[in-house]
Amino acid sequence: MVLLYFTVILRHIICFAACRIAIRGVRLTYRSYFRKYFFNLASIITVGFPFVGYKFLAGYIIYNSSKSNISLALFAVFSVWAIVDLLFNLVSLFSYLRRGRNVYPVCFLAYLCRRISFLKQWTDLGETLDMLFSFTIVACVVGLNLFVFINPLVPLWNISTVVNVLGAGIVRLGVTLMSANEENVK
Repeated sequence: MVLLYFTVILRHIICFAACRIAIRGVRLTYRSYFRKYFFNLASIITVGFPFVGYKFLAGYIIYNSSKSNISLALFAVFSVWAIVDLLFNLVSLFSYLRRGRNVYPVCFLAYLCRRISFLKQWTDLGETLDMLFSFTIVACVVGLNLFVFINPLVPLWNISTVVNVLGAGIVRLGVTLMSANEENVK
């Protein structure tokens, strides 16, 4: 059921983006549309939004595991971080839908790494660290069997994981297929 809702929402976003592109008079082939727009939009939706869920759930797990003042503070930090990342993802999504490109970072760590001068030499360091941190959360929750601490929020965990895993696979497959098509065209 969740997958059905996800595909319907993704289809509407893609159709909206295609209409915006067509209105501007940009002529795109099927391959260039997918390379330029679809995979970037799918990446924001299937990677960025689930990572927001993981961060919020990590704070929730920390709070439910001990219910102390420190765990409450950590829950607040993780929640604020998740909200900030959600805002970055929404701005990035609407930037793609409105302009056809994204000039904004997709997460707080990417923003931070772009602002610190000695970290600018690594282009995707912020996104990479965010991905590493999010996958560390997933590994800890699954490996340590911490689902008992997120009992009422297990559906949020399941939605985040299903969307993230399927989306990452679809985006990776698409990138591979598009690169194979480019090599054959040359």
